[in-house]
Amino acid sequence: MKKLFTLFFAGIITITANSQGLDFDGSDDYVRLPGHPSVMNGSPFTFEASIKPRPSGSQIISIATRGSGDPFYLYIEPMGGGMPGMPGMGGGPTSWMIMCDLWNTTYQLHRAHYVIDGSFFNNWHHIAAGYTGSQWTLYIDGVAVSTVPFTGVLGNMSAQPLYLGTYQNM
Repeated sequence: MKKLFTLFFAGIITITANSQGLDFDGSDDYVRLPGHPSVMNGSPFTFEASIKPRPSGSQIISIATRGSGDPFYLYIEPMGGGMPGMPGMGGGPTSWMIMCDLWNTTYQLHRAHYVIDGSFFNNWHHIAAGYTGSQWTLYIDGVAVSTVPFTGVLGNMSAQPLYLGTYQNM
């Protein structure tokens, strides 16, 4: 099975395997962390992960998701040149976008995103997303690449499990 990315996650826990991290294939390899009262409880937070993504063709690469209805979702999505799930529709993606979605309690989407090209793959990168209470910022390798204002109230996701390496509803 083709491996889509390797993740080294530090924060709540540290995951390592042979000092390289965990390999996720985008299908049945993932980590599910139970909810905790002090994590993503509506207060400001930062999610951080070191990833080594592999090209996935037209498949979305899910890095992390948490909460019923996806109030937090970090992923890499192919852009242009092909359509996910539609073989033969173009020659494959020409670029990708790292997207980090955060929803408020009235279902307004706040999306920080950044376009990447093929040189991003097969290399280690530090990805972070930070919520300050009024802003949602995506960082790549220590650089703020996208900041959007956050309006409304962030819901309490502390009871929801955090999924690494898969989309929670799969």
